[in-house]
Amino acid sequence: MKKHLRNNEGFTLLEFVIVIGLAAMLIGVTTLLITKGRSAVNVSTTQERLRIISTGLSEYFLYKNSFPAQNVVGSWPDALASYVESEFRSGDLAHLYMCLGNDVTIQTPAFESANVASAIMDRLVDQNLCATAAVSGTAIQCVLKDFAGIAKCKSTGK
Repeated sequence: MKKHLRNNEGFTLLEFVIVIGLAAMLIGVTTLLITKGRSAVNVSTTQERLRIISTGLSEYFLYKNSFPAQNVVGSWPDALASYVESEFRSGDLAHLYMCLGNDVTIQTPAFESANVASAIMDRLVDQNLCATAAVSGTAIQCVLKDFAGIAKCKSTGK
């Protein structure tokens, strides 16, 4: 009777497919975790930026008894630049803020998607950083109500 001896050198096709499947699952889980981590970083970065903007506007009001010009788009005006961190003075982070009565509206730069902006907006409202907030495209508009009590925004008349 003849015996068939199996040569055990190398992998079978089934073993190879199982290894490839496990590697694909590990890559998928890792990608998911990295994406969630990046979203959390975006939320905390936006929260910190809004705190910096709020603090800068508060300090400006304390020294000048009014807010800077009504509508500013792009980099910070020279008058406000000394009250915010250098990150905001570089011009690569465009913010918009508008003063209407006692309310200040701040618009953040665009995020990579409307879903990310929406998730960040929900968190800002939940943590009372914004009285109201809305997503405009992939940017967030945050309204700080009664920002400085009875303060009014300074009008430049230009």
